[in-house]
Amino acid sequence: MKERLSNSEKLVELTNELPDFCAAILIGRKAERELSTRVGYARDLCLYFDYLIANHKDFAGKTKKTITAYDMRNISPMDVDMFLTYFAEAHSPSTVKRIKSAMSAMFNLLVDYMQVLEYNPVKGAQKIKIPEKDFVIYLTKDEQEALLQTIKYGTGLTKRQMAYHSKFQKRDLAMVFLFLDTGIRVSEMQGLDMDDLDMD
Repeated sequence: MKERLSNSEKLVELTNELPDFCAAILIGRKAERELSTRVGYARDLCLYFDYLIANHKDFAGKTKKTITAYDMRNISPMDVDMFLTYFAEAHSPSTVKRIKSAMSAMFNLLVDYMQVLEYNPVKGAQKIKIPEKDFVIYLTKDEQEALLQTIKYGTGLTKRQMAYHSKFQKRDLAMVFLFLDTGIRVSEMQGLDMDDLDMD
């Protein structure tokens, strides 16, 4: 069975597939974005470059690794729109907005940091509208209690699920209490290290 990679290992693996200039935003500027965000950006950029190679005449015959920063001068806002329209066919607006953010971050790097482009073509592309939620969904006291009972005692679990229950009970209880008491996001919890916790 293949050993599961940590986020750091995933990031390095994905970055090694991408054009060399992408390393500056994914690894070199680590303080600007959470690790999980950078892993998501790396996945999104892999999809974007695969699309360019398959659909853009200036990238035909290239591989992700042979694309240079100067090749990106061939991308126009219309090219970005075409990709986003293609991508939106199979993805939700929030996913399309996320991949657009990854692309924009990459083009900003090429404009501001590497100075090989004069403008960011993503800025001229279509806006992604995401319907705003008018309310926050939260657990009632009874729902919280039912969740905690399941974690503490295995209430409602099948025999198969109970086999794993004792192994992960303390971890799951600690995580759920942290979620309920602080409102922390999953990505924020994922980024926590032992050094971030004040055990006193």
